Amino acid sequence: MKAFNRGGIYEEGPRTFSVEQSDYIEAVVLTAATLTRVPIPAGATVVLFSFGGDIWAKFGGVADSISIPSTTSTTGAAPEFNPNSRDIPAGATHVLLISESSAKGSLSFYR
Repeated sequence: MKAFNRGGIYEEGPRTFSVEQSDYIEAVVLTAATLTRVPIPAGATVVLFSFGGDIWAKFGGVADSISIPSTTSTTGAAPEFNPNSRDIPAGATHVLLISESSAKGSLSFYR
């Protein structure tokens, strides 16, 4: 798995930020209102989300669950709407995904 280069953006002046294509990419097909759990590969520390529709996501385990919010959250435990890139928290084994309608996308993992 390729490393995610975090440094050097401003070492030689401002540049366009881009990353090399991952060598570990999962294609994901979401069914409307159905929870999907994608296993996180060993050694991954960063994931990039790319979807053709709106999604909700959260890190967790195989027994964890998320749902599409129907009210305002006040606990801080809601899933995140349309994340882009995220560090994978310690202890997470899966990316939990759900969408109001069918959506296709990919998860690109980096170490």
